[in-house]
Amino acid sequence: MSSACFSKVKAAVSLLLLFCGCGTEIDEKSVFKYPVTVVKMPEITGELTPVLFSELDYPCRKYRVFRDSVIVAYDPSSQDHCFFSLVNINSADTLVRVGRRGRAEGEMISPPPFIEIDGEYAYIGDSVKSKCYKLNLTESIRRKTTIIDETLDLEHSTTLSPLFFSVFQDKLVCFNTMMNSKTTNLDGSPHFMVFDLSDSSCIDEFHCFGNVPYDQKPGMIGYVQQTLYCSSTSNKQTCQLCFANFLAPQINFLAANTGDVRGIRFGREMRLSLLHPYDCFISTCSDENRIYAIFDGTDSTVNLRSRGNVKLMVFDWDGNVLGNFLLDGYYLSCEIAGDSLLMTRLDKANKLFSLSLEEIISACPGQQG
Repeated sequence: MSSACFSKVKAAVSLLLLFCGCGTEIDEKSVFKYPVTVVKMPEITGELTPVLFSELDYPCRKYRVFRDSVIVAYDPSSQDHCFFSLVNINSADTLVRVGRRGRAEGEMISPPPFIEIDGEYAYIGDSVKSKCYKLNLTESIRRKTTIIDETLDLEHSTTLSPLFFSVFQDKLVCFNTMMNSKTTNLDGSPHFMVFDLSDSSCIDEFHCFGNVPYDQKPGMIGYVQQTLYCSSTSNKQTCQLCFANFLAPQINFLAANTGDVRGIRFGREMRLSLLHPYDCFISTCSDENRIYAIFDGTDSTVNLRSRGNVKLMVFDWDGNVLGNFLLDGYYLSCEIAGDSLLMTRLDKANKLFSLSLEEIISACPGQQG
């Protein structure tokens, strides 16, 4: 999760506190319409200290990695009015800037930083246009410009505002936040939608969440729905999507082919709340065997730079906790590149830090590489 994203969420929380006053707490059982198993928060199993990956500066507060060698960084303040920078992971040189800002064909108005990389392509959503852009990464790098092979028109009968995508074989799974500037009618809850990649048609919808209550007061247009924001990662081998809640200590698993969902909740202390929210899962990434998640657990009203160190939690794809490690600082995002876990740190936001996956796995109790 980038610093900018943190700021947006914290601003939303401030509005909630302003308008909600002493309003009601959220009934989580009515929000999560799927089985949620409550377990204890795991004890710290050790400490890990990421090392500086390079002295070079990277635009990498929120990013993905392509072919273990190129960072696809959300970089909306970059030159050329583009939203993303493709950066050589070894030299930190910008290879090309892509995703030009604008309303013309192939241009973007409001893409979230959460993109999906599948093969040669990056799938980028636009929450205003309700579209998905299939960006050809290899050709964009070779030709030094934005090469969009296909624009998927995801228009739908209801408000559609994609936050992130996951690609499974011939399916595009979209998390629809129901927050779109085209309309202020927020009478529905966030849900997952499945599109056919061949023709962009909507072939299924998974309504996993109940309506989140909010007060219809002047100036408030439903920011409370951001309580369901999450970080996601996918397992293409098993067609599973793992999404971890930002404002609740909960990880969730969605079967992309069936819509079956289950959640694992770590204790009840940090409730999903409008009045006293906590920042929980900051960022997630995965390989075929394990999920790596940065966890905070601090009251949302506490200034970021006043917080303690975050934890790195490791799960298998059944949701079992393999390890829970205290890190040496406040890290904002994580991504796998080759045999390393790359992370960015709040106090050195333009630097990349790394941990070897072998070191992490060997530190997990009872685990072997």
